[in-house]
Amino acid sequence: MASSRKLGTESDRRKLSINIKKSEIEAQQKIRKLSSVEFACETDAVAAANHLSQQLKHYNLSDIKTIKSAFKADVSSPNHTEACPLSSIFKVPAKRLS
Repeated sequence: MASSRKLGTESDRRKLSINIKKSEIEAQQKIRKLSSVEFACETDAVAAANHLSQQLKHYNLSDIKTIKSAFKADVSSPNHTEACPLSSIFKVPAKRLS
């Protein structure tokens, strides 16, 4: 009886290990996807990262940082001769889960 109990426990551990690995792969994919999104403000970027953190089963995102990048605003008028103003975008960089 004890040996069948032990086998069940080993089987459960194996299943749990597989589920955690699947969750890790899924989390990494979602983090990479989030890191490719450009946000108009830092608050939106952090909110999106916090929302993702709540969705992850076995992981919690902490120490969330953003990267601010400048870019030239898109000007739709071809006759526009003034220098294009610089605007900012924010991104959440991806890091490997540990």
